[in-house]
Amino acid sequence: MLPDLPDSPGLRLWHDALDDKELRSRDPDLYRARLYQQSAAMAQRGVIDRLEQYDLDEMANAFYCMALEELPVD
Repeated sequence: MLPDLPDSPGLRLWHDALDDKELRSRDPDLYRARLYQQSAAMAQRGVIDRLEQYDLDEMANAFYCMALEELPVD
């Protein structure tokens, strides 16, 4: 179940970044770093609290791990 977060332009941008399948498959590390930066910025501005930031970062980690599992093995 996804956390119940406030609706804001920042969260919409974060979810758009989460759905960026092209970046996730091309550069998983950059993908996760971008999501971390966005969640930290929203927490700093008071859009979300630290617990909500933790939830977003956990979702970012899950998608990051999924991307690593889908990378082709050389």
